[in-house]
Amino acid sequence: MRRLISRAAGATLLALALVGCSSSSETNLLSSGLARLKAGKAEPQDLRKIVTRANVAAEGKPILLIELPDRKAQALATQLGNNGGVETWLSPDGVSVSLNRGIVVATRGLGGDLMTADIAEVLAGLYNGAPRATRIHRYLDGEDTVQVAAFICDYTNRGGEPARTAVGDIPAIRIDESCAGPDLTFENRYWIGQDGRVRKARQWIGPKVGFMVSERLDD
Repeated sequence: MRRLISRAAGATLLALALVGCSSSSETNLLSSGLARLKAGKAEPQDLRKIVTRANVAAEGKPILLIELPDRKAQALATQLGNNGGVETWLSPDGVSVSLNRGIVVATRGLGGDLMTADIAEVLAGLYNGAPRATRIHRYLDGEDTVQVAAFICDYTNRGGEPARTAVGDIPAIRIDESCAGPDLTFENRYWIGQDGRVRKARQWIGPKVGFMVSERLDD
């Protein structure tokens, strides 16, 4: 993963500058004014006030808005690759997020990263109507030892609710995933569009990162 990011980072960072904006100042904000996801210390710039459907369309490639509410950080990411249906997205500061049909299965560069996640049953819960699933998360501790956390998750809601994104509302079905483990509980939310893709999600990454909100901005 590190080797892949290093090789492609230069080209990808250039690709993050969306084109077709209404003004040069707006272009500069999109290309260089992104808050960093890693530390989240700088005063964040609200990308939802900058990104439009027009400049996303002008970019001509998939765009993912990533937000870490606990760190008050946002960034736009472009798709780095697709390996067997698992999409890897890269932010300007080298943070990567891997999604399997919209579900986070790994992160890199955040500190306290989710190393891997087993989500076969989660996919069945979201897409096949299964009422319950087990998900497995793996993290590295301070001694580079893999720590495993297991959660039992229930699926509710499944009602029509638009995905409210930076480029407007998208018709979707919202599904809530309530998960419980020995030491913590959390609730993920997914908005699945009419095309079967997760258009927006709020997902638990881990104790050191908290939740991640993702919005798929391209049509």
